[in-house]
Amino acid sequence: MLRHREIQPGQAPGQDTLQGAPDSPRRRPHPLAIPEILCLLAEFLDQQTTLDAMKVSRAWRTAFTPYLWKDAQMNMSMPEREPPYNTVLMNAHFVHTLRLRCKHTVALKHPILPFSLSNFPTCRNLSKLTIEIMDTNNNGTLFSLILQHSMFLTSVSLTAAVGPLENPSDLWNALVKCIHLRQLEYAGMRLTDPSEHMELYLMLWSRLDVLKLSGDWCAPGTLDNPVFIIPKGLDDPISEIPGSGRLRDLTIEGTHMHRDKMKAQAWMIKQCSATLTRLYWKPKSWLRAVEKASPMNYVFSLIAMGQCPNLETLLMPGLDYSLDIFTELVKKMRRLTEIDLAATNFGFWEWTTLQTLPWHMSAIRVLHLEGCLNMTGVIIQDMLCSLPSLESFKAGNLWDIDIIDDPRPWICKDLKELVLTIVFRTSPHPHRMIQSRLSSLLRLEICELNRPHDECFRMTLQSGLDRLGSLRRMRRFHVQAGKDAPWAMWKEEEVEWALKHWPFLEELSGVALTARAQQLLCRHRIRYAPTRFRS
Repeated sequence: MLRHREIQPGQAPGQDTLQGAPDSPRRRPHPLAIPEILCLLAEFLDQQTTLDAMKVSRAWRTAFTPYLWKDAQMNMSMPEREPPYNTVLMNAHFVHTLRLRCKHTVALKHPILPFSLSNFPTCRNLSKLTIEIMDTNNNGTLFSLILQHSMFLTSVSLTAAVGPLENPSDLWNALVKCIHLRQLEYAGMRLTDPSEHMELYLMLWSRLDVLKLSGDWCAPGTLDNPVFIIPKGLDDPISEIPGSGRLRDLTIEGTHMHRDKMKAQAWMIKQCSATLTRLYWKPKSWLRAVEKASPMNYVFSLIAMGQCPNLETLLMPGLDYSLDIFTELVKKMRRLTEIDLAATNFGFWEWTTLQTLPWHMSAIRVLHLEGCLNMTGVIIQDMLCSLPSLESFKAGNLWDIDIIDDPRPWICKDLKELVLTIVFRTSPHPHRMIQSRLSSLLRLEICELNRPHDECFRMTLQSGLDRLGSLRRMRRFHVQAGKDAPWAMWKEEEVEWALKHWPFLEELSGVALTARAQQLLCRHRIRYAPTRFRS
């Protein structure tokens, strides 16, 4: 009989040393040789002391150190928890992704720090850099860090909470030197000189693939700025930027902006419309689409006129539009597969337009229509019965009478995410009716069932929860059960059933649990909250 395998000092990862059986077949490697297991240990132990806590040899350290330092995070506001400079210097070449967080940039030169960003070691394999700061003053060391790694960076993300940039030209000079830069995320930093924006976009639009701008930032010029050729009437021709034609993913998400800034953003979308495949535009503004010259209608008209022939993802939540522009838009966009028009005026006539286009009915994979006041339960039921390729669907109120009047089955067998608000009024067994529909969605991973006005949703074993045993891929489950409904509370039996039939479960929210049921979830490391998780 084979004896238990022992790990000998100096043994390499995955190398077998079976005592008493030299000719036995190869066994599975030691569990610690699996990188995923080691990364799991690193979540509970400090990154620098993980290998010290494990009684392993030098060969094990050599094999596992790259996995620990591949994604590095440092909080410069808490220097006592950061590794010493020699440790960072020795492992800097393993770092591929670096995330720096600091509450105030003044603390970057604090004397108690083991090292500052001014003498940060060079990470020659660094490709993605993320910097999160609360104050944008005295930020020269941040831009020097970008310059230091300009030959290696492919993605840069900058986030600041308050204050304008002290020296915006330093940022542009640093980004210009990043010759391999393909993705730029820029959030919260206010710029004072609009001409710097034009200089940045002229340089980056021929180089970037992904550009994400969010927060209180300034668009490239306003109508009163003579530096830019932006017409006062949106029907006038707009000048093109030379060299633009590479950007594929554009995200614009800002705070409350006035009309001129929104026109400037529409001008930005115009410049990269030829190669754009994904557009996310969500300006928080009070402007409505009833005006023919509104920026929202202008952007929709650009797409409708065929200016965005390659657009596949259209995400414009909260923006109103006119029906005729929407009709022209969907007729020209034959490659459209993802639509997010949440909190818009999407309703019966828009859905009727989509039904006349068979290529959209068979190609739409993502459809988010939460908060659309014109959406009815009849439309929602019709969508679930008419869109075969649907993978993610979010909508508002679905009434039980709509399912009773339309007994057709849901044909979206590839659905992975479903968010609905269920309204029960007439059916004697509404929960069973919904459960029978959900049980046919075998690939469902995220399920969120809400009720209006804090009503309770009965989802226990006594009310038919076992009908959902076929959903083996379930990862996140939310059902609004309420705290004041003991008949809807989950006990140990429901939790044990979920652990048995949903082996990939990660999050459970909405339902009320007993104390023992919560302990059982905690023992299996499953997140739980009595309310909805924030995405």
